[in-house]
Amino acid sequence: LKGVAKSGAEKDVQALLRRNLAHESERRRRVAMYLVGELKTTLLSKEVAALLSAKEESVQRRAAGVLAKLGSHAGDGVLLKWLEQPDNELHVMAALGTLLGLKSDCYAAVRPLLDHPLISVRSRLATLLGKHAEAFGPAVQEDLIQRTGSVRALRTLLDAVARAKLPVGDRAVETTMLLLEHEDWGMRADAARVLWHAAKHEDIAEEERERILTKLSARALVEKDPYVRFWLEKP
Repeated sequence: LKGVAKSGAEKDVQALLRRNLAHESERRRRVAMYLVGELKTTLLSKEVAALLSAKEESVQRRAAGVLAKLGSHAGDGVLLKWLEQPDNELHVMAALGTLLGLKSDCYAAVRPLLDHPLISVRSRLATLLGKHAEAFGPAVQEDLIQRTGSVRALRTLLDAVARAKLPVGDRAVETTMLLLEHEDWGMRADAARVLWHAAKHEDIAEEERERILTKLSARALVEKDPYVRFWLEKP
């Protein structure tokens, strides 16, 4: 179809895809969505967004992925509603991928998921927040500084900071140093991981790097948990 579209029949191709996006056959709708994504047919974003309400949940999730591929915000409203259904793991994961991938205005909506009971959701959230840190990094670090949420939520924030390419701000470093003394061993391990990330960043001042390394070494002298020690001593 790419060749057909380039030969001057682009409108005919769009009409064909539009008909199949609305077809009763699930297979046809899936194929049409695939082609819309491959052809980057952004003019059909609205039709793809309509499939977020299809009767088949798998089709709904596929539509979310295609919208991400198109770079379209046409389905943001519906996807934000999906985040309000935390028990539907697959829908939440799909919504996170599209909303965060498109850098939508969604941080307030995803914040409650920092404490989601499923590690799969928390890991997905941390990974995406880290990957798109240019959009969400400042808010993530501010929540860390304010120690927003439960132990589980704070660990998700630490995970996101450790995955980001952004430098760790001075205030976030100070908070993380405090968390290195936390009673929860997982928190201490995640804090050590973030401090190593901060120390190895190319933009950090040498004096600050030495201060962080000194803190890690001091904690290693008294740490009993082997997993935390692994992160404290990680080169």
